[in-house]
Amino acid sequence: TRSSNGTVVLYGRRRMGLLGAEGVDDTTAEVLCREAGFRYLVSYNATKYISSRARDKLSCDTIQTQNVSVIFQDLHCPTNSTALGNCSATPARGDWDVDNALWLSCTNDRGPEWVLTNLTLAHNVAGHHEMRDLETGNDYGTVLVSIKNTFTGEERTGLTPYTTSGYTRSSMCYIMGNSNKYPQPQRTGEIDDIYNLKVSCGYIVANEMRYVLSYLWCPGFYQKLSTCQFRVAHEGYSAGNDNAMWLAC
Repeated sequence: TRSSNGTVVLYGRRRMGLLGAEGVDDTTAEVLCREAGFRYLVSYNATKYISSRARDKLSCDTIQTQNVSVIFQDLHCPTNSTALGNCSATPARGDWDVDNALWLSCTNDRGPEWVLTNLTLAHNVAGHHEMRDLETGNDYGTVLVSIKNTFTGEERTGLTPYTTSGYTRSSMCYIMGNSNKYPQPQRTGEIDDIYNLKVSCGYIVANEMRYVLSYLWCPGFYQKLSTCQFRVAHEGYSAGNDNAMWLAC
């Protein structure tokens, strides 16, 4: 398996620099992946949405010490493009910020590719374990996340671990249609089943509910689901049922 994530660096006639992310579409991103020696596009975004903790983007220190800036914008590749030479771009204007430079993820592995498809809050009345007993879409409950494999069509819904990220908590509520910037978070183990405020232990056991994610992070307040970063939980992963995320928006 060969894959790579990073800030896109282009080489002009006189200097190298970054590419503005605005206006880049799937076709253009796919061409950039092929130019970099990869077969498939995984994802792309502005660098400001990529966590520095992941260490897979150009560091602020490097940008500062090497005086790197955005030198091109509005890169566009027609649908039939086979190489970067088929594309057009314009020199960047002076108002471009390096935080809005393009970040790209490419791979040579056409293996499973998972995307986030839904996030909801759920609870049930303890002792009632049929799937129809699960209530979703309210302003409180255990956080349930749905993912889909775009190659195989497989879909999974399950738990995600408790997070201390205020950005992520706010975005979870925003995704649910609630603009509460500072919702009330708890670990599910801190809430007793008898209050019927969460997905009960009995429901989890009866329906063999598992963690689908081992990590979920959104890069700011009020983010859309598509901008959030995640890791799919490997087989056998568990943070413990008492450590699943619960939220009141």
